[in-house]
Amino acid sequence: MDARQVMAEILALPPSEQAKVIEFTSALRFGGALPPERLVELAQRLADAGETSSGLVLKDELLRGFYGDSPDA
Repeated sequence: MDARQVMAEILALPPSEQAKVIEFTSALRFGGALPPERLVELAQRLADAGETSSGLVLKDELLRGFYGDSPDA
């Protein structure tokens, strides 16, 4: 499969799945770290979730998004 075929497959996805692809490619671009806009969104969702189980998942996602996938993070 070449890049053109991959892009065609992405365009055929529903918008919610396309958003996941965009997030994935952003993480690749920033070495695992997320762009500032996404970090702000995650921080707000974390504040809204509090200490629930979903809040703990968001906290982990926020930390990975801030520091990236570096083992030294």
